[in-house]
Amino acid sequence: MNIQWSDEAEKERFLQEQRMFEYYKKETSQESFYEAAATGHVDYLRAHSSEVDIYWRSPETGLNAFLGAVHNGEAMAAQALMPLYNEDDWSQAFMVAAKRCDIEAMNFFLPHWTVGQRSHDGVTALEMAAEKGGHAGKAAIEWLLRQGAQEEALLDSNDGLTPFMRAAFTREAPAGDDDLACMKALRSISDENASTGDGRTALMFAALRDNGPRVSFLASVSNVLQCDNEGFDAFSLAGNARCWTALDALSPWIEDKERVVAAVAHGGAENMPIAAAWMESQELAQAVEEGRAAAKAADGVDSVDGESAPVAETRRAVRPPRAL
Repeated sequence: MNIQWSDEAEKERFLQEQRMFEYYKKETSQESFYEAAATGHVDYLRAHSSEVDIYWRSPETGLNAFLGAVHNGEAMAAQALMPLYNEDDWSQAFMVAAKRCDIEAMNFFLPHWTVGQRSHDGVTALEMAAEKGGHAGKAAIEWLLRQGAQEEALLDSNDGLTPFMRAAFTREAPAGDDDLACMKALRSISDENASTGDGRTALMFAALRDNGPRVSFLASVSNVLQCDNEGFDAFSLAGNARCWTALDALSPWIEDKERVVAAVAHGGAENMPIAAAWMESQELAQAVEEGRAAAKAADGVDSVDGESAPVAETRRAVRPPRAL
């Protein structure tokens, strides 16, 4: 048979399909059907859909073949399989696309989505976009808000995080991406001071991530002195966790400068350049050096909580009074 190819890409795709058929022609398994969906081999799917349990789920992803195709961005495979599945799967396909921040796929499955809908993990689409972060997350957030997802901004998931908190706590965006994009996109419809069941806020989560830019942004729009259920504010939590970058970013917002001095004395000017520069301008650098010398000289154990004296002293200095 002499086949005329329109281009090399079409020829290569055909040859890949043939290799797939050749590889699996002796045996069709659930795994191979899922793999075919996840890699976009549409002809294989059509030929073997009646020979397998299409609702079999991959142990690795927990998804069936249809959702696996959506998860991997294989639009043609997903559309080919869609008639074999039901409304629940179509609805879940939207959530899988939301996790990828795949706006094209979300738009395709939009008729099967309802505002406030949750994935099997108890997470909303807006939370998934916030967790993605960067420009991709921001674009998905803005698209979801245009579809009416505003009320999802105030919903929390099974772990108690709102989308705004999740944007503060998620992994850093890739280099060159805007790490604050999702928080900025969500801010107008979010409560910046909302807290989880244990009293943690978005600022506290960013501080525990030791993310300076996020902390600086959140400190400018939220209550820096808000405490969690144990009486710790963001500065205390960052100090206890040795998150020097977060402490440094918070230092301009702390009115009790003795706490800042104690933190720099323990963390060092090289780890807290913003605070150190302020102290230099206030002629407090000597106090820091004296504090560090005292910390080095002390090698006893604090009698209250068993910590070394320098650590205990710093903890006392940076910890605010417990809420009454």
